[in-house]
Amino acid sequence: MTAENNALIPLLTFHWGEEVYAVPLAAVHEVARPSRMTPVPGNSRTVIGAIVLHGEVLPVADVRGVLGLAVPPERTSTGHIIVVRDRGNPADLIGLHVDAIGEVLHVQEAEIRAQESGPQSPSSGFFSGYVQSQDGDVIRVLCLPQVLGAL
Repeated sequence: MTAENNALIPLLTFHWGEEVYAVPLAAVHEVARPSRMTPVPGNSRTVIGAIVLHGEVLPVADVRGVLGLAVPPERTSTGHIIVVRDRGNPADLIGLHVDAIGEVLHVQEAEIRAQESGPQSPSSGFFSGYVQSQDGDVIRVLCLPQVLGAL
């Protein structure tokens, strides 16, 4: 095993329903509670609104539909917003609406397993892999460049 595979990668876990997912902590700008969210007319179903955060307008997206997951009908007044940097333009921030924030996991790069082989679902490219929690739960790691590129 190389030193590169031993590098610790911090992941921020979050919940959508009962499922646990993660994003690389390096991409997270901050976590916020949704304040009054304003709907954005003419936007896609994915962008559910905008909030004012530190005096700036921040678009908020619910990417569950992009990932092929069920999207609850009401999702603007509860949960949390993970503010992430767009890798294409790090100055651009976007909020990802999630049901709940979990914890920060520190995993070795080698612990992030590739998606299992076999028939690939349309959402397969949106995940960089998965890790297993100490409880044995599977935590899927979002590939943020792919997810943000689909918005």
